[in-house]
Amino acid sequence: MDDLALLERVFLRVGSADSDEKLEAVIVKFLCPVLLKLTSTEENVRKKVMELLVHFNKRVKSRPNLQLPVVDLMNLYQDPSSSIFLSNFAIIYIKMGFPRLDLARQAELLPQLFHSIHGKPVQHQDSLLFIALPALAHANVSTEALKQPYLFLQEKVELAKYIKDFFLDMVLLPYGLVHPSTNPAAPSNPPPGMSEYGWKRSLGETQLKPEQLEETKLGIVKFISSGVFGEQTIVPHLVIAAADTRFSVANAADSALKRIGGTVDWNDVAVITVLYQLFLGTRNSKENIKPEFRRVPACTRLRLKLFTYLIRSREASMHFPACIQLTFEGLFGENSNAKLKVMALQFLHQMISNCPESRLSPISPVLISGLMKIINDTQGESKLRGSALVALGKLGQKLPEAVTKDMAIIQMLFNAMATEEPETRMAVQEALSIMLPAFKHLSSSNAAILEALLATSLESQQHLLRLIAVQYAGGIFHSTHVTSRYLLLLAAGDPKEEVKSEAMKLLYSNLPKSIETSDADSMEVDETENKWLPDFIEMVLCISEKASSRMKSRSAVTYGTRTLPFDINAYAEMLSYLRLCLANSASLTPSLELLKEPELISSVARHYIEKLVSENGPMTAYLDLALELLAANPSKVPLQCILEIVAGVPKLSAVLLSKLDMFKTLQHHNKEDVREMVAQILAVVVCQSYDTLQIDALIHDLCRNLKEKPMEQQHGSILTLGYTVGRIVRSHLSGPGNNREELEKSCRHQLSPRLSAATSLVIDFLFDSPHPMTLSAACLSVGEMGRCGPLLDSTGESTRAVEKLLTVVDDAKIGSKIREKAALAVGYLSLGELEYPRRKHVIEHFLTSTEELKDVEIQFTIGEALVCAALGLNSPESRDPWTVKERDFIEPENAPSQLDFLLDELLNKYVAHLNPNVKQATSIWLLALVKRCPQRPEMKERLLRIQRAFMSLLAEGGDLVQDVASKGLGLVFECCTVEQQNLLAGELVGSLTTDRRPAMQVTKDTKVFEEGSLGANPSGGQLSTYRELCSLATDMNQPDLIYKFMHLANHNAIWNSKKGAAFGFGSIAKKAGQQLAPHLPVIVPKLYRYQFDPSPRIRQSMASIWEALVSEQSKTIDLYFQPILDDLIVHLTSNLWRNRESSCMALADLLRGRTLENALDKMDAIWSTLFRVVDDIKESVRKAAATALRALSKVCIKMVDVDAGKVNSQRTVELVLPVLLQQGLTSSVEEVQAITLETLIKVVKSAGNLVGTHLAPLISALLEATQVAEGQSLNYLSVRLGNQLATQEKLDLARISAAKSSNLYETVQHCIQYVNEANTPGVVAALVDLLKGCQGITTKGCAAHVICLLTQQCQNDIQPFAGRLMAVLVKGLGDRNVALKKTYAVALGHLVRVAKESSVVKLMETLENRYLEAEDEDSRLACMHTLQAMVRYNPDVVKNHSSHTVPIVFLGKHIFKTPETAQLIQSWEELWMDIVPGTEAGLRMYSSDIIGYLKRAITSSSWKLKSQSAAAIGSMASSLKSNLNPDQRATLLRILLDGLTGRTWEGKEHLLHALASLVSAQTVEDVDVRDEIIGVVLREARKEALPYRRHAVQVMGQVAKAFQSDMFPAIYEMLQPLFETKEDEKMEEEEEEDQGGRQQMETLELHEAAILALGRAFPSDPTAQGNCWNSYMALLRVAVVNTTRQVQLAIVTSLLQVAGRMTPIFLTDFLKEANKILAPSLDVANYSALRIESLKVLILVLKKVPDCDPTTQSNLMENIREVYSLRVEEFLRDVSPEVKSRADEAKRLMNE
Repeated sequence: MDDLALLERVFLRVGSADSDEKLEAVIVKFLCPVLLKLTSTEENVRKKVMELLVHFNKRVKSRPNLQLPVVDLMNLYQDPSSSIFLSNFAIIYIKMGFPRLDLARQAELLPQLFHSIHGKPVQHQDSLLFIALPALAHANVSTEALKQPYLFLQEKVELAKYIKDFFLDMVLLPYGLVHPSTNPAAPSNPPPGMSEYGWKRSLGETQLKPEQLEETKLGIVKFISSGVFGEQTIVPHLVIAAADTRFSVANAADSALKRIGGTVDWNDVAVITVLYQLFLGTRNSKENIKPEFRRVPACTRLRLKLFTYLIRSREASMHFPACIQLTFEGLFGENSNAKLKVMALQFLHQMISNCPESRLSPISPVLISGLMKIINDTQGESKLRGSALVALGKLGQKLPEAVTKDMAIIQMLFNAMATEEPETRMAVQEALSIMLPAFKHLSSSNAAILEALLATSLESQQHLLRLIAVQYAGGIFHSTHVTSRYLLLLAAGDPKEEVKSEAMKLLYSNLPKSIETSDADSMEVDETENKWLPDFIEMVLCISEKASSRMKSRSAVTYGTRTLPFDINAYAEMLSYLRLCLANSASLTPSLELLKEPELISSVARHYIEKLVSENGPMTAYLDLALELLAANPSKVPLQCILEIVAGVPKLSAVLLSKLDMFKTLQHHNKEDVREMVAQILAVVVCQSYDTLQIDALIHDLCRNLKEKPMEQQHGSILTLGYTVGRIVRSHLSGPGNNREELEKSCRHQLSPRLSAATSLVIDFLFDSPHPMTLSAACLSVGEMGRCGPLLDSTGESTRAVEKLLTVVDDAKIGSKIREKAALAVGYLSLGELEYPRRKHVIEHFLTSTEELKDVEIQFTIGEALVCAALGLNSPESRDPWTVKERDFIEPENAPSQLDFLLDELLNKYVAHLNPNVKQATSIWLLALVKRCPQRPEMKERLLRIQRAFMSLLAEGGDLVQDVASKGLGLVFECCTVEQQNLLAGELVGSLTTDRRPAMQVTKDTKVFEEGSLGANPSGGQLSTYRELCSLATDMNQPDLIYKFMHLANHNAIWNSKKGAAFGFGSIAKKAGQQLAPHLPVIVPKLYRYQFDPSPRIRQSMASIWEALVSEQSKTIDLYFQPILDDLIVHLTSNLWRNRESSCMALADLLRGRTLENALDKMDAIWSTLFRVVDDIKESVRKAAATALRALSKVCIKMVDVDAGKVNSQRTVELVLPVLLQQGLTSSVEEVQAITLETLIKVVKSAGNLVGTHLAPLISALLEATQVAEGQSLNYLSVRLGNQLATQEKLDLARISAAKSSNLYETVQHCIQYVNEANTPGVVAALVDLLKGCQGITTKGCAAHVICLLTQQCQNDIQPFAGRLMAVLVKGLGDRNVALKKTYAVALGHLVRVAKESSVVKLMETLENRYLEAEDEDSRLACMHTLQAMVRYNPDVVKNHSSHTVPIVFLGKHIFKTPETAQLIQSWEELWMDIVPGTEAGLRMYSSDIIGYLKRAITSSSWKLKSQSAAAIGSMASSLKSNLNPDQRATLLRILLDGLTGRTWEGKEHLLHALASLVSAQTVEDVDVRDEIIGVVLREARKEALPYRRHAVQVMGQVAKAFQSDMFPAIYEMLQPLFETKEDEKMEEEEEEDQGGRQQMETLELHEAAILALGRAFPSDPTAQGNCWNSYMALLRVAVVNTTRQVQLAIVTSLLQVAGRMTPIFLTDFLKEANKILAPSLDVANYSALRIESLKVLILVLKKVPDCDPTTQSNLMENIREVYSLRVEEFLRDVSPEVKSRADEAKRLMNE
């Protein structure tokens, strides 16, 4: 059969198809074969095919449900052998048939559809992609198996890119855009972010409605984020969607971005390029892009979102030149706003931080220009300007030349510090601080400008500006820069402590660490190394010059009666700084400690000073400065400056001769230190510049001052005498001749006549001093005179002075400072004579008087005195300290010594002494001897004995003894031979690493404990000796306790011995590192732990040992990390609390900055052990363990950080999480729980997807912890508020909200992104257990919210378990707690999104039944909250199940309004408006469902629900009126009539009103039904309950009005008795006091309803009116008497009803009777409503008058004018606008 015949048969089959099913079958079978015939070579065949296709199209287009063979058509379309002509026809039918498929089938065909467009024309591709858009949201690719059909996209990269580009344009498409086809002539302007081509192809052939476009975008977001495409390639789509104006799209995109945010590489150039193109567009791009493909820049909303992600990217900030364009577009673009500018500046910050200098430098002028424009042009926008200022600072830091070549920038910033507002000023300060390093290498001219700027700024009133100036002065210029140091010195006197302290820090921070000033050799350095301070000459000349200029300016400062160039504090600091500069220039290492040693400065710098004297400039200026300050403010600082100069170089004292009177006056100054220094200066000046007569005169004057003068004058005079006599004697002994003995004789012979009287006078003050001050001065003066030479007492010897001084030393009543001076004076007396006879006596006295001497300071001073007494003239103390350095001291020949005697006494007798005071003094004195005379032969001979003595002292209990012994050992070690050093080192190592210690012999007199350290025995004595311990044990009748006490004694000795070893080891280790190296593996672990011992002394000692032994701490710890860790783990559970505490602290320090990568096997043990130690019995151990736990927590968090690329992250997570969940969270210790929770939170955030396998227990534990974190107080308060449900609900909701804001819940939210198909069952099971269990409100509330998150972020994973979760939540709706009900309802609202259809239907049915069957209102409220949540989060689900939801909401919104339910009704109303297009439309659409539901409700046993459903029926009738279906209306009538049967119950009146609404809405045609309704109404109106009867009467009138039937006689007959109350009944009612008032009110309300009912029932028929009129008016006349205003209003309103029906023939009678009621009513002045109704009646009558015959009309008008004319005139002046309006109308009608 030929093709033409076949086509004819097909045509016949199509034509004979008389139904859609048959037609569909024919088309499905023959469409593709017919299309294939288009390729026929015969013209007739092709024509026939075209004819057949035309017929197909006509039949198919008129039948939208007809299906086409889409799959076959797609196969035909993508067949390579198909011609273009055939493909064109195939795509036509694909486009026609694909949208006809249901969405699920479309989603299944998506892979094939995508595959078919590969290699096809662009128009075809766009068309097919457009029809695929609705199916994207329904594509299920939740598993790997379901993703298989899309794998071809990974191979066909170009196809995938084209699809993604199409999706990108669709997501960019704005809502409500007008299709270009509507106005082809209009110019083509693509929307923001789109190209012309992309815009036109995304619009498609027909424009999408906004709702359709929203669904399309939502589908694209869901599809691309399902894993079909690579995460990197979909980032632009999601960012664009996240900025969408529709919440659903933006929310979905945000969720997707959060899921992939941790894995996306934001530095990917491809991603960054797309984002830049979106932001900036490509219209101005230099790339070769066709015009129609060039993008328009994005809108502001999208730009803000793009900025959020571009700021994250380091690569984006280095993407030139786009990053510059982006920044300036954000700052200065046409559509930029404040927020966009702020983000642009944030991006600029990133750009400055990340870009290398080489790329940033060329554009720096442009950036600075832009920033300056922002700063200058945005006044009032402090945040923006502040950010720009900080950016300017960062740019200057990165590119110094950008801000240093033009000093205007720095000047502008400094000026801004003084003028800007506080908020902006902080930004300026930050910018200046950041920019500071840029100015370190300025040219000389710019440096000068900066110096001037800083000098000006220091004079500012703004202290922050002064602070910045100080920082610049100290941070930019070198410490040797003179001008900057001067500025800092000026700031050192600033009134603001902040500025002052900063200046002081910068002045001295670069100085080397303090060196022991006693070691002058170590402090002297080469001049080439002296780089710490400016040159003394330059500095002093600068300050002098500045002082001169300031004295001539306003900067001068008035101090008392004097004017100074500088502030007094700044001046003093300048002099101190100049002292250091002097020492520095004299090659002495400067330090702040050096300022306390003027003798050292003087002795070292004297040669340098002598050099400067010849220049006759610097030293004079220096002294002038000091004298100027001294004159204004006598203090220690200027005096030290002067004394250092004149004492070191006495010939300079001539400068002071002119100021001698001032110094003599200062002798009597009120400050003791001033008087002492002035005395020394006077002694130098006098001895250098006076002749003998002048000196004798001065001494005479001084002696005279000692008698009957003020105390200060006596004190100064004594000191001046002592220093002067001493200098005179030293000068004589320094004369010609080397024979010391001869010089001493000569001195006595020549000087005694001149000086003995003065000397004796001073010594007399030792015996009879009027004040401790003068006694102190006498001790000092006698010592100074004795140190310089023989004491020239009038007795010829020093016995008197020595004995008295010794007495002073021994007298405990005298102050310790005076006793120290006396002791030192005794020692100094041994230095002045070669053969001093009292030397041995002094030594013996000191040795024998130590038993009661406990003062350590005095013991140290006596040690110095003993050294002096033992050495005599061999002691360096005998030199002049101002001119001779200690190293330059030369011992005289053949000077006798008592050193042998002193050493033998100490070693043989006093080291083993039992008295602790003696031991302490012995250790101190031995140390003094070893320190002062280490190389003397007497010491060398006894080094081994001294060493043993110090070793024995190490075991003593006193800290000081051990400290002194250790220092002594260190000094002995330096004097030992190599063999001795090795022996000593070995003994110390043994003491440190073992418990070996020097043997401790216990005798009956041995003190095991210090006095008072253990307590008192029952008899009150001190328990300190072995005998007392035995006695205590015996008294307690437990002799075995003696062993406990002995153990304690041994324990005490162990620790003391190790501590003593530490002191010795610390001193020796500095010299013995080489010998100790072999022992390091054993020493380091223990030594490391000992550094953290609880005892400060042990800790300090071990730290010094460690510092001496370990040069590179970090490397040493890393080397011995495993041994240290093992030692600490062992001692964490030691039975000694000190070991436990020190191990915890050491572990915390060990883990700081390190990880446990190489000790993973110990991690579990460390956690478990620390958990136990945190619960230690000792508080300090608990705190230390908590510190260690936190350190371990930080280490673990660092190790699990997936971003850091740790190798063992997975293993660490597997180790840490179980121990935290199983032991940490279950611990009863609060500290453990807190640290565990904190660790869990941070581990989860750091570990990323590594926590996936532990997700279920983790989420469960975190949610349970929210209840623990809240505490019990709120839960208790909630329970107490059980009777106040509203308050309880608010409290519980606040609790849940607070829990959701906590770190714990944030961690749970973070975990959600790691939920996957594998761990979802466990997570769901955990949530179900929490919701079912007995957990607290916060835990359950948070668990419900987690379900919400799961439905948003893990829809595919959670879908199989939605039914299970839904069942638990529905059950939870019955919970007693209202807050939980609301939370569960919200969760259900989210869950329906992913639930199966059957589960959703079941939920809807449950809600329907629960609302009807609930026994309390709270359960119905839960239904409402559930529906609200569903409408809010998933309106499409509600829409699909409107037949279930609409009836519930319609019934719910008709609850009865009370003050309590007003808000609830509003909520129901809002819900109703959300689910229906309009009330009337919604009722029409779902009337059947609503009526069915109301029928169930009205048959409920609940009266409240019955009445509520009746109200709903009435509302439905009122809304629909005649649109109500007759059958449905009949059903509703039957429901109501059946419901009205039976007795009266509360709320039954609502059924009556509903019945009235129904009959009023539409005419009831059925006579039987009408009669039944009338009968029911009449029956109900006869009920006895007055309130109900009132409603029944009211409804009876409405029914009568609606039916227009002659019911008036029946109603009148029923109601007339109500107005015939008998007098006795009235009396009886008045006597009922309890309820009479209420009953009377109810009666009046019934009267009101009855009158209104009669008015409504008044007939329209003239005949009937004649029969009823008289009765009606008779009743009104009765009712109007003695009634209320409301009843009067009802009467007038009833008259209005009657007047409307009154025929003209009865109008005269009506008016006659009505006047009797209307006139009085109009005269009621204070009741506007009554007047208005009366005027309405009058107006209605006036309108009916023209219908009467002329005579009647004339009479009526005359009557009306007579009665109402004046009243109407009066009403025209009424205050009520409505009254005036009615009166005006009545007047107009009367005048017509």
